[in-house]
Amino acid sequence: MISMMKNFSMGLLYIVWISLGATLLAYISKLIPGQAGSLAVIILLFLLTYLPIRWFNHAFLKEIQAKLKINHKINHHLKLN
Repeated sequence: MISMMKNFSMGLLYIVWISLGATLLAYISKLIPGQAGSLAVIILLFLLTYLPIRWFNHAFLKEIQAKLKINHKINHHLKLN
């Protein structure tokens, strides 16, 4: 139940993140015309796509590492008995 709520909140957060990014892209493309605006849009697109994936993977890997440590302790305990 908790993991379902966590996944839902992550999805909702990602939708908000993309909406904010689209708004910023539209604003920047009107504010800065030409090649400078294109460069700003490319940099912003990189940040909007790379950072959420990086943060999600980091949290996911930490969760897996914690589970592996618990499993290792259980297996080690079972081998001793």
